Amino acid sequence: MEAVIHQLFCNPDIYPNEDVLKHALCKNYENYQTMLKIFDYHGLDCEWRYYNDGKAWLCKVVQNKRTIVWVSIWTDYIKTGFYFSPKHIYKVRELDISDVIKGQAPTEDKIKKFNEIVFEINDMSLLADLEKVIKLKIQCK
Repeated sequence: MEAVIHQLFCNPDIYPNEDVLKHALCKNYENYQTMLKIFDYHGLDCEWRYYNDGKAWLCKVVQNKRTIVWVSIWTDYIKTGFYFSPKHIYKVRELDISDVIKGQAPTEDKIKKFNEIVFEINDMSLLADLEKVIKLKIQCK
């Protein structure tokens, strides 16, 4: 029987501080720490907040006041979501990253107002690609 994957941190009364994150992430805590170092290297700030619409805690990663990426914690992975405008989404396909990630960028006939690129991080291998997308998102204005 497969384990059910679900989003963690759905209790508004439990702030996802370092101890709570370490306990929840277990083997993925090292990936989380490395991801935070990438954010810090690029001058990004993390803002954890409980969102009533989704009934969960999300981390908004910002540069000044501009959102670069959203982070949520799931049972088996750390999920990140980037949103690109139609003007910039095609640039994701030009990056030297995994074909699986590139494949999320819609073709011209499927482009929407907001186009999401998602990473489900459960090992270190995706962090290099994550950093490339972070750099792209910072450059896109």
